[in-house]
Amino acid sequence: MTALICVILTAACSYFSFGLGHAWWLAWLAPVPVLWLTFGETAPWKAFFATWTAFALGLTSLERAYGGVLPAAVLALDILLPSLLFAVAASGARRAARTFGPIAGMFTFAALWAGLDLLLALDPAVGTMLSPASAEVGAPVLMQSASLLGFCAVTFLLGAAAAGLALSLRTRNPAPVLLAAALFAVNAAYGYWRISQPPTATLRVALINSNTYGYWAPSFHQHQPAATVETAVLGVIDAYTAHIAQLRGRGVQLVVLPENIAQIDAAWRDKAWAKLTAAADASGATVVGGFDAVRDGARRNVSLAFTPGATQPAVYVKRHLVPVAESYVFAPGTGPRVLPNGIGLEICLDMDSPGMIRRDEVATRPKLLAVPASEIGTHGDWANLGVAADGWFHGRDAMLRSVEDGVPMARSAGRGLLTLTDRYGRIIAKAPTDRGFTTLVGELPLSGRGGETIYDQIGDVFGWLCLVLGAGLVGASLRRTTSLVTATSSALLLGAMAACFSQPAATADAVGSAYKVGIAQRSFVPPGPYNWRHAQTHALLATVWYPAAATSREEPQWMGGSGGAFAGAGVAAPGAALAAAPARFPLIVISHGTGGSALAMAWLGTRLAAHGFIAVAVNHPGNNALEPYTAQGFTLVWLRAGDLSALIDGMLADRRFGPRIDSRRVGAAGFSLGGYTMMEIAGGRTSPAFFDLCSRHPRNRSCKAPPEFPTLVTDAVRLLKTDPEYRAAVRGADENYRDPRVRAVFAISPPARALFLHGSLEKISIPVEIVAGSADPIEPVAYNAKYLAAHIPGSILVLFPGAAHYTFFATCTVMGKKAQPGLCSDPPGIDRHRTHEQAANLAVAFFSAHLR
Repeated sequence: MTALICVILTAACSYFSFGLGHAWWLAWLAPVPVLWLTFGETAPWKAFFATWTAFALGLTSLERAYGGVLPAAVLALDILLPSLLFAVAASGARRAARTFGPIAGMFTFAALWAGLDLLLALDPAVGTMLSPASAEVGAPVLMQSASLLGFCAVTFLLGAAAAGLALSLRTRNPAPVLLAAALFAVNAAYGYWRISQPPTATLRVALINSNTYGYWAPSFHQHQPAATVETAVLGVIDAYTAHIAQLRGRGVQLVVLPENIAQIDAAWRDKAWAKLTAAADASGATVVGGFDAVRDGARRNVSLAFTPGATQPAVYVKRHLVPVAESYVFAPGTGPRVLPNGIGLEICLDMDSPGMIRRDEVATRPKLLAVPASEIGTHGDWANLGVAADGWFHGRDAMLRSVEDGVPMARSAGRGLLTLTDRYGRIIAKAPTDRGFTTLVGELPLSGRGGETIYDQIGDVFGWLCLVLGAGLVGASLRRTTSLVTATSSALLLGAMAACFSQPAATADAVGSAYKVGIAQRSFVPPGPYNWRHAQTHALLATVWYPAAATSREEPQWMGGSGGAFAGAGVAAPGAALAAAPARFPLIVISHGTGGSALAMAWLGTRLAAHGFIAVAVNHPGNNALEPYTAQGFTLVWLRAGDLSALIDGMLADRRFGPRIDSRRVGAAGFSLGGYTMMEIAGGRTSPAFFDLCSRHPRNRSCKAPPEFPTLVTDAVRLLKTDPEYRAAVRGADENYRDPRVRAVFAISPPARALFLHGSLEKISIPVEIVAGSADPIEPVAYNAKYLAAHIPGSILVLFPGAAHYTFFATCTVMGKKAQPGLCSDPPGIDRHRTHEQAANLAVAFFSAHLR
C-alpha cells in the first residue's frame, strides 16, 4: 500500500509539471515520494519498477497532445524511455547511498539524472523536449544556471533537491535537505542577479498567425492542378500581407510568421516574393516567414527573410526535421543563417537541439532569433481548449535555448503560442493562436549578442561530468573488494563528510575522538519463554561502552583480571556519567565469535563510544567463554539474532541508557560467528541442510568440530535423534530473524558457505560492510566474505592483506600468547593493534554514514 501511494503521488505531481504540465513548482517535489521509497528497505526490483511506473504515468500527459497524432510505438517510447532513465538514476542512487551515505546518494541521483538527460538529448528525434529542465521555464529566476552549464544544470538541481528531501525524510538526518536547500538558494540568488541586468536596447516585434490556414500539407495539394495550388498559395500570402499592412506606422521593425504557411514553386515564386517584398517595404519591417520551397533541386522547409529595400529574400533551410512527418518530404539544410541586421533564423524543431543552437550562436552571434514554428499536437490544452495541447510544452523548450545562449527570441507558432522571450527566458509577451488571425506586438529587450554565455564556451562538459560522476559512484559501490589503502581513504572521506553533515553523535572523523569512554555491565532477561540453549545463566549478560563526560577518568580494562590478564579490553571509565550532549546517541549492538565473549569486542566497542555511539556487546547463551559451552549454544546459531533483538529491547528500556538512545539509529556489528549473526538480523535465512548433511555423514569435511568443542558434531547428531525440543529448534532454522530496527550491519570475518538459503542474501536491503583478512585460514575469504559480498546487493568488502582470522580477536598479553598461541598470534608483518584501529575506523565511518 505504501509503495502504491508513493507511485500515485509522484505520478500526479509529474503529470502536472513535466511533459505537458504547467506547475513548475511541482517538478521539485515530484520525484520525492518514489525516491523516499527507493531509499528505504523496499526490494530493489520493486523500487525500480515503482519509480519507472510513477514517472511513466506522469508522462502520459503527452497523450493529450499526441494520441492519434504520433504512432503508438513512438508515443510509448517517448513515455517509457525518460521514465526508464529516471528509474536507473534512482536505483544507482540507492546503491550509492547504502554504500557511501545519504550525501553521496543525493549527488548520485542528481548526477545520473542530469547525465542521462544529456544522453537522451543526443537523440535528434527528441532533443530536449522531454528534459525535466524545461519544466522550470515557468520560473526564470531558477533556470539561469543553464547559462553557465546548460540544461543539465537545471536537471541536476531538480534531482539534488528531490533526493535531498527524500533522504532526509527517510534517514531523519537534515544534512541532505540542508545541502539541497543551499544549492537551491545559491541558484536562485544567481538567477535573481542575472535577470536584474537592464537591457541596452529594444526591438519592436510583431508576431502574426492564422489558424484558418495552418501548416501547409504538401500531400493534400500534390494531386491538385498547379493553377489551383497557385491560387491557394497567393490567397494565403495576400491574407498575411494584409495584416502586415495594418502594422504600418506602428514602429514595428520585425514581423515573424509561422512555419510552412504556403508552398512556393518556381511557377509562382516571383509573384509570391513580390507580395512579401512589398509588405516589407510598406511596413518598414523585416518580414520572416516559413514556406515549403524547392531549393538546390530538393524540397525544403525554409524560412524566408524579406528586408525593406532588398530584391531577394535571405533563405534559411530547416535542419532538424520531424522524423517521418517531415523527413520523408523535405531535405535538411546544412548550416545557420544570420541577417546583416543581426536577426538569426531558425525553424521550430531546430530549437530542441541545444548543441546545434549553441554552435549557431557562437558562429553567428545574433542579436535575436526569429523562429517560425508550428505545433502538431491535438487541441486540448486545459488553459485554452482552442490551442494545441503542446503549445507550452514545445515553446518552453525553445525558451530554454534563450537562457543557455543568451539570445532573445521571437517565435510564431501555428496552432500554438506567439511568444517574445528575452535572453533570460522571461516571456515579454504571449498570445494563444486560437482564432482566424492573431497579431501580437511587443518590445523585445536586447542586450549583447548570442553565443557569449559560459555554456556557449564550454558546451555540455557539465552534463558529461555528471554522467561520469554518477556512473563512477555507482561503479565504486559495485566494487565489493578494495585494497586496504582505498578502504582507509574511503573511511577518512566518509568520516570527514560525517563531521560536516552529521548530527553531533558522530562529529569526529575516523582518526580522532570526541568523547571519553565509559563502561558498564548489564543483565537482561527477556520475557519467557526464551530458548537459553541449555546455558547455565538464564540472562543476557552485556557490556556497554558509551560516550562519557569529559571529566571521566579512563583506565585500562582487561580480560581475565589485571593480575593474570589474558588480553586487553581497551581503556574506559567504569560507571562514568554519560556525556551531556547530544540528547540522544545511536546504538550499536555487537555479537562476539564462537566461544568468545563481549569483552573480546572491546577494541570495537570503545572506538565506537569514543565517536558518539552507545555500543553494547552480549554474551550469547551456551556459546561464551564465561560458562561451559553447550551443543545447543554452538549449533542453534540463528537464535543469536534473537539475542541481539532482546538486547535492543533491554537497552531501550534501561532507565539509564534508554532515554539517551535514538531508537531510529540502530546498527549491529559482529566478528566471526557474530558476522554470520549480522546476516541473520539483516534478513538472511539459515538453511537446515547443514544439519541433514552432518546427521547422515558426520565424517564429512564440512562437519568438522571446532577446536574449542571437539565433541560438537557427535553431540548434535545425538540430540537430533533423542531431543524433540532440539529437533523443533532446528526446524526453525529457516525462519526470518530480521529486526527492522537495525538499519546497517558491519560484519568481520563472517562464515557463509552452506549456511544460508538460496536467494535470501539477495533480499537484504540495508547497508552491509564486510571486513576480513585475506589470509584467513579459519573462514577463507573466497568461500565466505567474498561469497557474501557477491550475493548481498550494494555490500562493501574490505580485505586486510595478510591478516588472519583471529587478527580481529582481542589483543593478547604476553601470558595470553603463551596460553593460546593459535588465538593470539598473527602472520608476519601484521600488527593486531593497528589492524584493530583501521577496522574500527571503517566501522565508525560506515555507521556515521548510514545512521543519520
